Amino acid sequence: MDLTKIENILQRYWTCETSIEEEKLLKEFFSGNDVPECLLEYKPLFVWEKQQQAYKSCDDFDQKILANIHLQSKKKQPVIKYFYPILKVAAVALALITIGVGVYTTQTEKRAAPQVIYLETYSDPQDAMNKVNMVFDKVSTSLMMGQEVLEGINIEFEDSMLIDTIDK
Repeated sequence: MDLTKIENILQRYWTCETSIEEEKLLKEFFSGNDVPECLLEYKPLFVWEKQQQAYKSCDDFDQKILANIHLQSKKKQPVIKYFYPILKVAAVALALITIGVGVYTTQTEKRAAPQVIYLETYSDPQDAMNKVNMVFDKVSTSLMMGQEVLEGINIEFEDSMLIDTIDK
């Protein structure tokens, strides 16, 4: 076969533009003994299929495979499969115990909390009253300072309406 024709078909083969007949032609060419040295590197690619067809499995191959599958299915099941239902029950019991302990501790803390809230911090009621008055004085002073600052800003009613319309 002409070397240039084979090279042209190979170029089209690499770009996936060959037909089935041309690919068969390439397989026949490379399966022969008169392949030029420049194309010897491609020979295994085209001869591989014929070599694979030459391999035959033994006659009892299917029987061996089926026997192996049957043998594997008869193997002992893992121990965990027998204890799986027990593990389910144990997991549910553990979850219920955890929830029960959580609810119990929450309820116990709620019962104890009101007792702590109502503890008296002052033994003398007059001291407590003085402390409350001092806090009220501080709040009153802060509010008075804020009111003085606002009185220092003199905004007419019409100006405040103008500010409202600008904001919108």
